[in-house]
Amino acid sequence: MKKKAKFDNHHRLPRSRGGTDFYPKDNLIRVNKYRHANWHRLWADMSLEEIVEEMNRLWIDPRYELKIERK
Repeated sequence: MKKKAKFDNHHRLPRSRGGTDFYPKDNLIRVNKYRHANWHRLWADMSLEEIVEEMNRLWIDPRYELKIERK
Protein backbone atom coordinates (compact mmCIF):
# COMPACT_ATOMS: atom_id res chain seq x y z
CA MET A 1 0.00 0.00 0.00
CA LYS A 2 1.35 3.44 -0.99
CA LYS A 3 1.81 5.88 1.89
CA LYS A 4 0.01 9.23 1.45
CA ALA A 5 2.16 12.34 1.19
CA LYS A 6 2.21 14.42 4.36
CA PHE A 7 3.39 17.57 2.61
CA ASP A 8 1.99 19.75 -0.11
CA ASN A 9 3.21 22.69 -2.19
CA HIS A 10 1.75 26.09 -1.27
CA HIS A 11 1.94 29.25 -3.38
CA ARG A 12 2.47 32.15 -1.00
CA LEU A 13 1.19 34.50 -3.72
CA PRO A 14 -1.61 32.48 -5.37
CA ARG A 15 -1.35 31.79 -9.08
CA SER A 16 -4.76 33.44 -9.44
CA ARG A 17 -3.11 36.66 -8.19
CA GLY A 18 -0.03 36.52 -10.41
CA GLY A 19 2.21 34.16 -8.45
CA THR A 20 4.14 31.33 -10.11
CA ASP A 21 6.39 28.55 -8.91
CA PHE A 22 9.31 30.99 -9.19
CA TYR A 23 7.85 34.50 -8.78
CA PRO A 24 8.07 36.12 -6.36
CA LYS A 25 11.26 34.57 -4.99
CA ASP A 26 10.51 31.62 -2.66
CA ASN A 27 6.81 31.71 -3.62
CA LEU A 28 6.41 27.90 -3.70
CA ILE A 29 7.00 26.27 -0.31
CA ARG A 30 6.43 22.83 1.22
CA VAL A 31 3.85 22.80 4.01
CA ASN A 32 1.97 20.23 6.07
CA LYS A 33 -0.85 18.91 3.86
CA TYR A 34 -3.48 19.01 6.63
CA ARG A 35 -2.64 22.61 7.60
CA HIS A 36 -2.55 23.63 3.94
CA ALA A 37 -6.05 22.26 3.31
CA ASN A 38 -7.38 24.04 6.39
CA TRP A 39 -5.73 27.33 5.38
CA HIS A 40 -7.62 27.23 2.08
CA ARG A 41 -10.86 26.23 3.80
CA LEU A 42 -10.62 29.38 5.90
CA TRP A 43 -9.10 31.88 3.48
CA ALA A 44 -9.38 30.41 -0.05
CA ASP A 45 -6.92 32.62 -1.98
CA MET A 46 -7.62 35.86 -0.09
CA SER A 47 -4.82 38.40 0.13
CA LEU A 48 -3.18 39.07 3.47
CA GLU A 49 -4.93 42.45 3.57
CA GLU A 50 -8.32 40.75 3.08
CA ILE A 51 -7.55 38.17 5.77
CA VAL A 52 -6.54 40.83 8.30
CA GLU A 53 -9.66 42.87 7.50
CA GLU A 54 -11.88 39.82 8.10
CA MET A 55 -10.05 38.90 11.30
CA ASN A 56 -10.53 42.40 12.67
CA ARG A 57 -14.19 42.51 11.61
CA LEU A 58 -15.20 39.06 12.87
CA TRP A 59 -12.71 37.29 15.08
CA ILE A 60 -10.61 39.65 17.18
CA ASP A 61 -11.70 41.32 20.40
CA PRO A 62 -12.85 44.81 19.28
CA ARG A 63 -10.52 46.43 21.82
CA TYR A 64 -7.65 45.29 19.56
CA GLU A 65 -6.75 45.71 15.93
CA LEU A 66 -4.45 43.47 13.95
CA LYS A 67 -2.16 45.42 11.60
CA ILE A 68 0.33 44.36 8.98
CA GLU A 69 3.23 46.26 7.54
CA ARG A 70 4.81 45.74 4.15
CA LYS A 71 8.59 45.19 4.19
